Amino acid sequence: LDFPIGCEVLWKLQDKSFQRGVVALAWLNMTQTISLVYEVEPLSGESKQMKCASELAFDTRCPVYIKASPTDNNALVEGEVLLSRTDGTKTLYTILVKKEGNEFQLKHDVPSDLVGFRKI
Repeated sequence: LDFPIGCEVLWKLQDKSFQRGVVALAWLNMTQTISLVYEVEPLSGESKQMKCASELAFDTRCPVYIKASPTDNNALVEGEVLLSRTDGTKTLYTILVKKEGNEFQLKHDVPSDLVGFRKI
């Protein structure tokens, strides 16, 4: 799953009134094209909403890993999402990566296909 149950997410990033929530359920939708559907509980207390992965982004402070390439799962770098944004076609992240000691590095404009949820 791109967004496992319990993962904090954002959607409507292109609007000024983006929304926040937590993934409650996920299942395969077998109608027309096979795809994953996520049931998200908005933090605002509104009723649950159904979203596809392309509508969601990791929320700020979400623990993630960064891949070197979309197919390389060997060299994973641990980080934390600081900012999620969309340019209309793809989601890009600014990620804080902890280095040795008290050193940190910011990685800007990391595409979503290089970012995955990191369970802690």
